Amino acid sequence: MSDVQEGYKQTEVGVIPQEWEVKTLGDCLLKKPEYGINAAAVPYSDNLPVYIRITDISEDGKFLPEKKTSVSNINSNNYFLEKDDIVFARTGASTGKTYLYNSKDGELVFAGFLIRIKVNPNELNAQYLKSYTETGAYRNWVKIMSMRSGQPGINGNEYAQLQIPCPPLPEQTAIASALSDVDALITALEQLITKKRNIKQGAMKELLKPKEGWEVKLLKEVVDNFIDYRGVTPKKLGMEWGNGNIPALSANNVQMGYIDFEKECYYGSEELYKKWMRNGDCGKDDVVITMEAPLGNIAYIPDDKKYILSQRTVLLKSSDLMDKVFLRFYLMNSDFQKKLLEKASGSTAQGIQRKTFEKLEIAFPVNKNEQTAIATILSDMDAEIEALEEKQDKYKALKQGMMQELLTGKTRLIKENKV
Repeated sequence: MSDVQEGYKQTEVGVIPQEWEVKTLGDCLLKKPEYGINAAAVPYSDNLPVYIRITDISEDGKFLPEKKTSVSNINSNNYFLEKDDIVFARTGASTGKTYLYNSKDGELVFAGFLIRIKVNPNELNAQYLKSYTETGAYRNWVKIMSMRSGQPGINGNEYAQLQIPCPPLPEQTAIASALSDVDALITALEQLITKKRNIKQGAMKELLKPKEGWEVKLLKEVVDNFIDYRGVTPKKLGMEWGNGNIPALSANNVQMGYIDFEKECYYGSEELYKKWMRNGDCGKDDVVITMEAPLGNIAYIPDDKKYILSQRTVLLKSSDLMDKVFLRFYLMNSDFQKKLLEKASGSTAQGIQRKTFEKLEIAFPVNKNEQTAIATILSDMDAEIEALEEKQDKYKALKQGMMQELLTGKTRLIKENKV
């Protein structure tokens, strides 16, 4: 206790300011937690209410309208969300996920695997509560509370036991407002990024559309080397993974447009690399493509470091006829992707045979400078989007820092009134 700073106190939820209280969620409600309607989703219809289920809520607590469904039930009117309603996911891997109703999302009926919380505005600010459910302290509570045999879950009575550090209402409102301002900046950037991506897709379609004077060749005619190591494994080479730091780029690492080094990589030794990559090394801007499960992800080698090209991926080294970056964008374009899928085979995990892939046609300007100009325009658009994404990440990190300060009382927006 001697380590607690003056003006603060040690509580069940950690160190908080003296004038803050610790309340259970159940003590801050207008009514007991309510379970959603137990009804199946039906195809979306303008004549039926929109359904919100766990899968319709993003990881950051927003309604996902892209795949709207409806609900057809005579009791639907009893389950419409209202201002300041918060729904909590009660089962499965998404247990603990929350959504604060936003009237801009339209009228929503909440489903049975969600629990509605109606806060008492004289006790708790709804936006403040939503912000608290984004903290590490809340996520830890969910992890502990949902530990059960079988499928994880938290019921309404258990959610009511959630302990919340509660400043006086004016301070709750100030905290909620500050965090909402940052949320608005993040949302605005999300919308701008989406707009820029759509513009880029339109630009790709137009710039890569075959024009008068363009040449059409088979893919194999514009590629100097098609490095295919499908079926190669360390075991077949008499070796094992590990004992080195050379990453092996699997299909999971090859995303559409970039290599995702955050996903798990295998690592190989120098000896394994020499045996595996005997047909040629990866070079900067060489194109990597997934040939099966998932099919058609196109990325590029970002540097001249060593990489092992692992299963389900192949490497394309373009010939002198083709600008490397132009080739990458051409293969990513929706028109080419459509042709790729049309030639795919397999009922569950679709793939394409090398001989079929090599015979796909590619149209390109004969003048390589024109190829480079097109590639530069699209690369500049990518760079703009990447800069916006980095800015968005900074705002998200800023919000996390603000929550850590404001929701624990380390930083105060409203000072204690001292007599």
